[in-house]
Amino acid sequence: MLSRCQNNAGVRAELDLLPQNAGKALILMSRLEFSRFNAQFTAASSPARLGAPMSTQPGLSAAAAEMIFARGTAVSPVARPARSLWGRTTSSPFPVSIVVREGELGGKTSVGASGGVAREFVAKLAEQSLQHRAVNHPYLEALGSGNLPDMHWALADFGRHYHGYSKEFPRYLTAVISRLEDPSHRAGLMENLTEESGVYEAEELAKLDEIGIESDWIVDKPHPVLFTRFCKAMGVDDEDLLDVSDQVVCWREMFLSLLTAGTPAEAVGALGLGTENIVSTIYQPFCSAVDGLSELSPRDTVFFPLHTAVDDHHQETLQGIAADLAVDEDSRSKLRLGMLKALSLRSSFWDWMYSRALSPQTADQIL
Repeated sequence: MLSRCQNNAGVRAELDLLPQNAGKALILMSRLEFSRFNAQFTAASSPARLGAPMSTQPGLSAAAAEMIFARGTAVSPVARPARSLWGRTTSSPFPVSIVVREGELGGKTSVGASGGVAREFVAKLAEQSLQHRAVNHPYLEALGSGNLPDMHWALADFGRHYHGYSKEFPRYLTAVISRLEDPSHRAGLMENLTEESGVYEAEELAKLDEIGIESDWIVDKPHPVLFTRFCKAMGVDDEDLLDVSDQVVCWREMFLSLLTAGTPAEAVGALGLGTENIVSTIYQPFCSAVDGLSELSPRDTVFFPLHTAVDDHHQETLQGIAADLAVDEDSRSKLRLGMLKALSLRSSFWDWMYSRALSPQTADQIL
């Protein structure tokens, strides 16, 4: 597989902008996830453009995706110090060495170099997203206060259904990466994807340890695996996790369609302002709820405090990308539209979950 890519200058240039840990991220997310990743980028990039400069390619090419995958499986590059694109030391055993050509200005990938007007617009949108019903929903308030008929049942029901949406998050990220033209934007989101796979820098692990999150709970554990761990601790079996409800299928398919068929600004508005921007806030009630169940260990529920603790950088990255895209009135309108669509989809899901949580005995009759 690698031999078909080695002489391709365009692919090489593209990979020079990505952390080799990204290969590990894709592998840890599962080989099935890679097949979808590869198909997605095959559609996004034509073979004729593989040799084109990075700035002209609409997304990661299929060949580049192949090489990333190869790097994480069969190919063993010459071992070099564990230093990624952003100069971060990670716990990854993979050798990391990147020739940085674009997107690195000292430390982490630099995104969001836009002027004050664009940044102010995005900051206001971010603030508005936190006022949306999806963030201040009565379902979340009831979970946080323990004011539901059967808290254990409600949390298990949440795990069973939210799993069908949450496990697809790598797809959502790769879909947005494929829509971005700026190499530094793609590189920034590849860092997010790497963290989603369970790869953290030493400084992050030290800070997480200070708040009671042990590294062996999370290192090399993709976030979907952490959520599955929670579900299993709640007594949700594999059969229930595989039985994805129609409501969740509608949510994730409509969301993925928004990311792939909308404009790049809509996609960033949906994933950034309408999703990542609210994550650390919406998971706080779940932290309170799981703390109230003595049968659960901190390891079982680490998914929630982890996301309230480490997602700030994800928010900053996506807000920076949003500011770069907010170049005119149309783009700004699309950012806002994407944000509102994502928030509305989540709010509808909360409505359904709340109705179920209030009436466990008749939950399966609720559409």
